Amino acid sequence: MAKAIQQIDTQQSTAEEQQHKEIAALMNQIADNKQAIASMLEIVEQLEATGALDIMKGFLSAREKIGTIAVEQINQPNIHHTIKNTFYTLGFVGHLEPEKLNTMLASVQQGIESASTHAEKSEKTNLWGLMKSLRDPHVVTALSTVVSFLNGMGKGLEEKGDQH
Repeated sequence: MAKAIQQIDTQQSTAEEQQHKEIAALMNQIADNKQAIASMLEIVEQLEATGALDIMKGFLSAREKIGTIAVEQINQPNIHHTIKNTFYTLGFVGHLEPEKLNTMLASVQQGIESASTHAEKSEKTNLWGLMKSLRDPHVVTALSTVVSFLNGMGKGLEEKGDQH
């Protein structure tokens, strides 16, 4: 018959052996994620080259001061209005059709260029010149657009009950 086992010897790995196992596991992870790590290192190199890492480091070292200043600035009443207005503006722009907005903004740009050219000439337009310009189809188109805009705005104000 066999003798009963009374003592089990467990092998305890030394701290050095444990460290070697952890290093081997880490090296396996690095090998498995080689492409991701290479991409990350490229990003860090670019951040270093542009000075962004120094900025981030400075930001992190002064984070408490920056946080205090940011909270003080956000708590000002005009900032609350700015934040609300920003949301309203984004909502407004979100409702506009991009093609129509592009057409209007391009027309406004062309109008600004024309007005600036006219202003550089330093010529004053008299009443007769204004009346004469009403025959210009471009002026009539612009005036019709402005009147349509004012009409739509008036309808919107009327719906809100604001009759200024």
